[in-house]
Amino acid sequence: MELNQIQSNEKIKTLFLSAKKSKRIPHAQLIFGEEDTPILPLAWAYAKILLCKNNDDDACGTCASCLQVKKMIHPDLHWVFPILSNNKNKNISSFYMKEFRDALIKNPFLKENEWYNIIGSENKQGFIGVSEALDLTKKISLKPYYNGFKIVIFWLADKMNESTSNKLLKFLEEPNRDTIFLITTHKKENLLPTINSRLQSIKVEHNKKLKEAISTTNDENLNYFKIWARSCYKLDFLEISDWVEKISGLGRENQKSFLKYSLKMIRSCILLQQNSSHIYTASNEEQEFIKKFSPFINNNSVKIISYIEAAFSDIIRNGNSKILLTDLSLKFSKQLRIKKIS
Repeated sequence: MELNQIQSNEKIKTLFLSAKKSKRIPHAQLIFGEEDTPILPLAWAYAKILLCKNNDDDACGTCASCLQVKKMIHPDLHWVFPILSNNKNKNISSFYMKEFRDALIKNPFLKENEWYNIIGSENKQGFIGVSEALDLTKKISLKPYYNGFKIVIFWLADKMNESTSNKLLKFLEEPNRDTIFLITTHKKENLLPTINSRLQSIKVEHNKKLKEAISTTNDENLNYFKIWARSCYKLDFLEISDWVEKISGLGRENQKSFLKYSLKMIRSCILLQQNSSHIYTASNEEQEFIKKFSPFINNNSVKIISYIEAAFSDIIRNGNSKILLTDLSLKFSKQLRIKKIS
């Protein structure tokens, strides 16, 4: 991954290059941003810059080190990422490195739900367990293969459980001089405050290509939302049942994505009624639907939002999605059919 392949975020690129040139590189950095920001590609490109042997600033792209980083086989670059809890004998990232390497080289902007689909269980919740920290202890205790840095990239560090977080905290409090941690997350607030306080934070912004990809995802969610809203308003049990079957088959990460989108749509209806200009829209089609649908979101908005948030929480806890979505749909239907109180 090259910096010039990542659109926008010019300030971050400059920061990375100047750190290498000045040889003042923080031992632990947090690269964070909203969902769909290129936190992982930036960390990967930064590692390439730091491990390059030919240049004092940007990566040359041709030395042995650069080529190894590109192929994700550099002996001094270690990867930590969420895995699934369905195999106790394969409970660290190393067991899934081939799949992760193939996926990331094919698509450097890999999404969390896409990764879970690849390793074969989209209905499981990803995690970074304490075994990962124990394995990492062994890796960073070794001297660098080349006379430079060892770099550890954490993808989606918010997936660490408490035990893993405490182990990472120890690494950060007692750092090896030759080890650099690049921690990435879309949910900075889910990291332990003591970890956040020991990291140099770098916020990543969206770029144009990713916004187009997000718009495509929103188009899919909008279609699901339209069907859901109309079938619930009509209280058409057959349509609701078909919709539940469809969404249940998408996997938990996609279900969570849809519920988050639904919350944004409901809130946009509320904002429209308040004549606010801050309406969440990604397309003209969304805006048009919000205008038509907003009259049905009135005194019932608080309850609808609470129902969706509760379903979201239950899906995170691995609740039965068919039962949860059916229950949510019936509650949503009841609220949509309540007449507005003046």
